[in-house]
Amino acid sequence: MSLPYLQSAGGPKHQRTVGQWKGLDERLIIDDESFSAMQNLSSRFFPAIATRLPRGAAQWTIASPHGLYHKNGLFWISDNRCYYNGNEIPGLTVTDGDKQIVGMGAYICIFPDKKIYNTATGAVTNMDTTYTQSGTITFEELSTDSVFCKITATGINNVLRAYDGVTFNGVNDSVFMVDGKPATKVITEVGTDYIVVSAAIQKGISGAVEMLASGNGTRINLENINTHFSSGDVLKVIGCDDNALNGSGRTVTSAGSGYVVVSTAFPAKSYTQSGTMTLEPYSASQIRLVHTGLGTTFSKGDVVTIAGCSTAGVNGSKTIRAAGSGYIVIDGVLSGETTQASGITINRTKHTSSNVTIKRTSFTRSSGITITRNSQDFDYVCEHDNRLWACSSANHEIYASKLGDPSNWNCFEGISTDSYVVTVGSDGNFTGCCSHMGQVLFFKEQSIHMMYGSRPSNYQLNEKQMPGVRAGCSRSLCVVDETLYYVGRSGVYVFDGAMPKKISENITSDLSDAVACQQDSKYYLSCLKGGKWAMLVYDPRLQVWDQEDDTRFKFAAYGDGTCYYIDSANALRTITGNDSSIIWWSMESGDLRESSLDQKYISKAQFNLWLDAGAEADIYFRFDEDPIWHRAGTIHSVVSKTYTIPIVPQRCSRFRWKMEGKGQMKLLAMGISVEGGSEINGSIQSWFRH
Repeated sequence: MSLPYLQSAGGPKHQRTVGQWKGLDERLIIDDESFSAMQNLSSRFFPAIATRLPRGAAQWTIASPHGLYHKNGLFWISDNRCYYNGNEIPGLTVTDGDKQIVGMGAYICIFPDKKIYNTATGAVTNMDTTYTQSGTITFEELSTDSVFCKITATGINNVLRAYDGVTFNGVNDSVFMVDGKPATKVITEVGTDYIVVSAAIQKGISGAVEMLASGNGTRINLENINTHFSSGDVLKVIGCDDNALNGSGRTVTSAGSGYVVVSTAFPAKSYTQSGTMTLEPYSASQIRLVHTGLGTTFSKGDVVTIAGCSTAGVNGSKTIRAAGSGYIVIDGVLSGETTQASGITINRTKHTSSNVTIKRTSFTRSSGITITRNSQDFDYVCEHDNRLWACSSANHEIYASKLGDPSNWNCFEGISTDSYVVTVGSDGNFTGCCSHMGQVLFFKEQSIHMMYGSRPSNYQLNEKQMPGVRAGCSRSLCVVDETLYYVGRSGVYVFDGAMPKKISENITSDLSDAVACQQDSKYYLSCLKGGKWAMLVYDPRLQVWDQEDDTRFKFAAYGDGTCYYIDSANALRTITGNDSSIIWWSMESGDLRESSLDQKYISKAQFNLWLDAGAEADIYFRFDEDPIWHRAGTIHSVVSKTYTIPIVPQRCSRFRWKMEGKGQMKLLAMGISVEGGSEINGSIQSWFRH
């Protein structure tokens, strides 16, 4: 029987050596220099691969951590208490829940509680504050016709500060309202029991006025006057023909349709004849009464009651049409001059003037007023150019605080230090924000909003449709050597100010719930990787990803060249340190075919390896579809040299190797001796036999 002739595909033995390691690569086909899986390894000795450095020992155990920040020292939140450099801060308590912590100058700002801690002075303040009325509050013009209003109230200077932007609730006055809502005013001066704000409180109305006595006060009748003034307003009257009725200090005690009543008494005027009075025609329809003192007692516009005159048509209610030195003029017809020796009385009942202006100079409120310095509810906050910047998905707005003042978000005076707000029209919720390379970046999952400018007058917001921060990964935003890194929907991105670029092509697992920090120019990323916690480390200089352990950053902060973090056990640690725990490590290659699809024999492996005292390394191989790793050898020696691992020749198409161990290790290079076989796999592998 003739058998087919097989063309040999074999050849002499050859050795393939790898002397540069590129870190983690989870793709289907990877380089010989990369690892399909790794644990607790680092590229810190690149091109060698080595065990990572130990973590820092636990410095503190925090009962219930809600935030971590570094500002001239470590600041953290446990339960509802705050600590700075290990000491509890008196008077600073917060609500339950995780916090956003942002630094600005010496300030540490805590959101959403809106608390501010001054690291230099130790002062604790509230970003929002409210003065509640205690006693009567008086609003008065600072000076005649001033556009500033002085507000006097007991203890008001103990709550509010100069240059605060505040809203007035309960005043119910149009000067302090905009579109039916409380308006914001900026405090320009604070003194004992008073503040001054920019507000022209004068409200005026002009027209024909009628004044008369009303109880102990004066009733002023004028069309629509009650729509301009209300109880507590203090009025100034200008333009009455009787100058005694002009002037200020008239407090409104009540108001009704077409009138107000003021507290100032209506001045009574009366005349009783003493000596001869002369009555003479003034015109065809008017009579002039002449007697010493008449013109100085009464004024044009007075309505008087005349009694006791023997001349017909003079007695009764008359309006004085003119008044002069020693005379008054009333309506009536007189055929000729006449005199009367005695018996005439004249009493004023009211006064009318046609061109009167009534202005408010001050007003008071007895209850129900609160004066508030407040801010909006923010989703994400960062610091940029001595301002805090924030965004709100619910309001579709972006905000900036007043320059140098993290507690004022509603100061709008048209100056360079103003607060700022702008509406955003893009879809979706905000997912994070940060300051980077002279601009503020606001992220959504599919877009980035970039804020340019140096002051409110030249701020400009640009929107670009490009990958943003994944929801739940706002704390993955981290700047390393002036380059921004973050986790998006599809992986990790680097952003240099122009266009985000994905740098995690070789990590195929889904990344979520990410928290990041930096140290030694490396990006440390704690995240759920394929549903399990993992610590990934990216070295921008080498463009290499390493996977360390399953450390979880609950919170992380960078300061003084060190990455601090709170782990899953609530221990405060540093990313590198002197923790004495044994480090177990492992590395696994991808499928190796040695540049050939033919069958091949693996005869030996060599590893140029350094092990610390007490460290060890186990080496395994797996061939084709074999589910079992076959142990090839163990290395314990502390001598840095090449170790040869003999392997029982195994015919295969592809293979993998794995090394795992404990302690500090450096792998400098490895080599595999391979002998070629035929292109036909003519045998059934032993692990498939029954």
